[in-house]
Amino acid sequence: MVLRLENVMNCSSRVRGEGAPQVTVEMDYLPECSKNSYKLRNGVIKSAARNWMDDLAWMVKQWSNSCGIELEPPVTIRIGGIFKDKRNCPDTHNFIIIIADAIQEGLGINDRNFKIECDIPEINPLKTPRIIVTVS
Repeated sequence: MVLRLENVMNCSSRVRGEGAPQVTVEMDYLPECSKNSYKLRNGVIKSAARNWMDDLAWMVKQWSNSCGIELEPPVTIRIGGIFKDKRNCPDTHNFIIIIADAIQEGLGINDRNFKIECDIPEINPLKTPRIIVTVS
């Protein structure tokens, strides 16, 4: 994984320990991260999508290491987002593949042990478009 400070600085995370431990990571929305466009025709993951995945994997790995938490399967992943308008709002389930692969890399847990939940996106023209990922 390559850590790019400018990308991680655009992320935010919150850790909650009530009940099961969980972390919420908010990352910039990149249309290239959708299942419809994250790979080139030859099957190679686009560099922008790969960088986004690396950043998410790093954030989850650092959370796990710094808190001393090792999650046991099944791991629940909740995907949501904030977008400016409904016209440019993607389906959050289109991010399942790329997010699951990134979290698998960060935690070292096979993604077949993930329970995926998708939230209804929030529409707010005053906020920067974000993808919100909660891992617990």
